[in-house]
Amino acid sequence: MHDEKQSIQRSEPTLQNYHCPKCKYDLTGCDPKSNCPECGTPIMEGCITCEYDLSATELDDNCPECGTPVYCSVGRGALIAVPTEILSSVHTGFRLVTNLILLYIVSLVATFVLAFAVGMNSVQNIYLLTAIAGFINNAIVFGIIIGWFKLSRPLNGLPEMLDAGDKRSFVRVMLWIFAAVTCISLIYSLIPSDPDAPPTIIDMIYGIISLISLFIVLALFIANVMYIGWFAKLVRNKKMSKRAKHFVWSGPLIAIVGFFILFLGPLITLVMYWNMIEYTRRDLKKIIAARAGS
Repeated sequence: MHDEKQSIQRSEPTLQNYHCPKCKYDLTGCDPKSNCPECGTPIMEGCITCEYDLSATELDDNCPECGTPVYCSVGRGALIAVPTEILSSVHTGFRLVTNLILLYIVSLVATFVLAFAVGMNSVQNIYLLTAIAGFINNAIVFGIIIGWFKLSRPLNGLPEMLDAGDKRSFVRVMLWIFAAVTCISLIYSLIPSDPDAPPTIIDMIYGIISLISLFIVLALFIANVMYIGWFAKLVRNKKMSKRAKHFVWSGPLIAIVGFFILFLGPLITLVMYWNMIEYTRRDLKKIIAARAGS
């Protein structure tokens, strides 16, 4: 990492320890204004911030349009000054989130199937199932929240103009609010109730909180998608970066419209959300692996 920064500061005409964002080819010694010898991908693309054409700009200069260092737009150079330890920690957060989302999907499906089976045989056993399922599902959600806190940690060394402190703050504030709502949901799931009895005051209060939580989940979803879209840009995943721009509204739309079709809408949105995080994680993993192999 330090060698990479030093090569930039010495204004050398070739690259050191850079790898092609598409095929991971080692670009050491290549002219930054040429193409990858392996796959032909342009080494110096448009500015990562404003997409200004940098073909006539030197590697050690800044973008004439927005001032972003040119090296940030070469390959995956945006993260070049961020310590590997931090990137590894962030990757752990990515991995925790993606794994637990898959586990959550399986748990929800299992809960639905078991609830149907138990309800057909014994209404009395519904409480026990609800309590166990509530504990397991909410525990998984807490794990996802922890993963997101690791995923959204500050990237020390990232140029200030590339950082997204506002998006990070938005994510973390919504995570704390969502964690509080999840605690309430967990407590409520453990309270014994008679399905044949009329709603109690606690039931009505929880109903109101559940309604408010829908808007909290929506805000958290938007915050997360915006943050992943920004991170995808840093690792040069243009597909996920572009998807984030419309998924902030198309995701909730799919969930709402598809809710009335066997509840498939929310599941489709969740899978697409997982897909965004997973593909961005893979690109981050490539950066970490390339450093380890340098």
